[in-house]
Amino acid sequence: MAYFRMLYEDERLISRDITVYMYLWDRKDTDGKTWPSVRLIGEELHLSLSSVRRAVKVLVNTGYLKVEQRKRENGGDSSNYYWII
Repeated sequence: MAYFRMLYEDERLISRDITVYMYLWDRKDTDGKTWPSVRLIGEELHLSLSSVRRAVKVLVNTGYLKVEQRKRENGGDSSNYYWII
């Protein structure tokens, strides 16, 4: 757990942000990328969709995460790619 020490010591983050980061970290591939939907993250962590979205925004703004919008073949939106930085 020493890796996550930086999260625990970062006063800009609250427990919701740390929980979402650890969830994404646990599901990343070898490139540091994962793509669960906000709905799935919320369901599995028992968080509201707005809480998940706020956590992602904080993680992006603090430099822990990069988000890239995925598109379906028909041009519609799909779940995001999340890149652990």
